[in-house]
Amino acid sequence: MTRKYVAIFVAITVLFFSIFETFFGFKGYLVNIEHQKRLQESKQVLVNGKLELSKSESLLKQSDSKENILGNVQILGYGQRGQTIYYFLNEEGSLDSKPDENKVMGATINTDIQIQKSFRGFSKIVNLLFSLVISVPITLISLIISKRKNDDTENFRDNNVQNFR
Repeated sequence: MTRKYVAIFVAITVLFFSIFETFFGFKGYLVNIEHQKRLQESKQVLVNGKLELSKSESLLKQSDSKENILGNVQILGYGQRGQTIYYFLNEEGSLDSKPDENKVMGATINTDIQIQKSFRGFSKIVNLLFSLVISVPITLISLIISKRKNDDTENFRDNNVQNFR
């Protein structure tokens, strides 16, 4: 009789361990979903990087022209002979001397790369513990139910035997 409960316990433990490994293990479903999200984000970052690279290359090609060099010189505050230079103040009333760090030659650089921790899955030991936590009560409940059922059938048999005498 006890072998039956050991077999039930082992079967339930193996079943729930398999389920937990499938969903929560290192190569489980949730980990694969997280990897797919990371892959999509990486592809998007790669596409954005390629676009920024092409913008920078086109700006580099344009930077060799005389008009662009003169434009950049004027942006930096240098002037040519005979020009009148005007200074514009910012909202605080002072000269804006600090350049924008996210702009290089007029192109905006994206610095919003976020590093997130992803779900890596539970180890086999943790999944085994979860399956044991579930299988022990199920086995005990089945043991209690079968003992009560056996007690009820024995009482029923005893009552029927006494009624026939």
